[in-house]
Amino acid sequence: MAKTTARSTKGTKKRKVVVESTGAAHVTASFNNIIISLSNRAGNVISWSSAGKMGFRESKKNNLTDSDNDSLENNSQKNDKGRTWLLLIVSLIILVSSARLVVWGGTSLALSFGVSDLIIGLTVVALGTSLPELAVSISSALKKQHQMVIGNIIGSNLFNTLGVLAIPGLILPFQIPTEVMSRDYLFMLMFTLLVLILSMRLKISRFGGFILLTALAIYLYQLFWI
Repeated sequence: MAKTTARSTKGTKKRKVVVESTGAAHVTASFNNIIISLSNRAGNVISWSSAGKMGFRESKKNNLTDSDNDSLENNSQKNDKGRTWLLLIVSLIILVSSARLVVWGGTSLALSFGVSDLIIGLTVVALGTSLPELAVSISSALKKQHQMVIGNIIGSNLFNTLGVLAIPGLILPFQIPTEVMSRDYLFMLMFTLLVLILSMRLKISRFGGFILLTALAIYLYQLFWI
């Protein structure tokens, strides 16, 4: 009986040791799992924070580059506007000066040949004052700005007829020569109708330009030699 009691006591002790070792193993394993999960979460948090920092830096760089590009574009536009205004003023000065020189030289030459003031106004002065319109029309035609060409011609003619003719009359009334009424007004009316006919197809072709230049040559010929 004593031997049996001793054996059972030893078995009970062995079972307690096994149970205690198994529980400790489970506790250790669960603790390790907790540590691993915490480390994984910490790694995810660190990776998220680093990714957020990188994204913030990249967005900041992009914002800086966009603002720099906008500032460069604004500066270039301002420089282009200033250059355009400078070229416009210089070209206007050159055109007006050259027109004045043409009028002065042509008038002096015509007076030396005994040409009347009316003929000088119809030819030399008209040519000199029309040179800016001619330069603008040629430049616009080369750039294919067709509306600028026709707008320049119609606008200048309307202003010359309604404004330039009216303002001197307001300042001091003047007499109209009889040959203007019988000759030049009729030619102007016929040339206006000719331009209207050539523009019916909404285009001035090379043939139409040749016809208009021929009509101008005929008018100048009859002014000087008829």
